[in-house]
Amino acid sequence: MIIACHGKAQVKLVPCAEAAGLKQLGALAAASPELVVSQVDAAFAEAVDQQVAELFNS
Repeated sequence: MIIACHGKAQVKLVPCAEAAGLKQLGALAAASPELVVSQVDAAFAEAVDQQVAELFNS
């Protein structure tokens, strides 16, 4: 998984052990049909970035 900010990669997360499921692109969307795009977008908003930064800087 790559986490990006304003279209630029910031962090790449890699698994420590192979997990079951979610093996291909779109698997999360297929597994969670009630997933709302606006909720996903909100999770990556500037306010959330600031909250995470505060957690790491405190």
